Amino acid sequence: EKQDRAAVNYKEKYNAMEELENLEAELEEPHVFLKDLKLNELEALLSDINAFRMLEKDAGGSESDRTGTTNTVLQYWDSLHLVTRAEIQLLTPSSETEEEASSKMQLSKDIQVMFEGQSKLALEKMKEEVEAKVKKCILAGGRPVFDDKGGGLIDMSYWRKVLDELIVHIAKMELSEIHSKMLVCQLEKLEKRKEELAQNGGEDITSST
Repeated sequence: EKQDRAAVNYKEKYNAMEELENLEAELEEPHVFLKDLKLNELEALLSDINAFRMLEKDAGGSESDRTGTTNTVLQYWDSLHLVTRAEIQLLTPSSETEEEASSKMQLSKDIQVMFEGQSKLALEKMKEEVEAKVKKCILAGGRPVFDDKGGGLIDMSYWRKVLDELIVHIAKMELSEIHSKMLVCQLEKLEKRKEELAQNGGEDITSST
């Protein structure tokens, strides 16, 4: 009953957020400020994000409705969840040696170079291709697998790493897109408010004369 009541309250609060009109956006993109948080703060944030995701789903939200329209609110929480979880993994202590950690970091940088200058559509296509490579290796059950395009033996551990990085990169792009929409909505609301104040001010002057 308590969970149902929370879902109702959530729906009442966020029901008008189809175009994110009621969200107040900070100037800094959401995935950028995560870099400033400590591990315990990120873990607490992840818990809150999970709660909001569940409430949005309980309130009738899904990735897209029958018409194919994207649920921007759920997309926001899902993307933020992916990025926050990735930041937690980066800060979580491991048993790796300094050399292993350095090698892992360099690999991550090299992979990120693959994504630079790519559109979201191109990255989505890349994601499908990488997923196909990984799936092929899994179905092979540990046997050597060769790339159909003549790329030699497929290194599953490498392409899994690429896939993980790519999923987070796309999530960051989605957060940037949503954040931009939020800022535009806020600007439009401010402009509308200024016009209303100016109009009311003019009416007050007219009435006083």
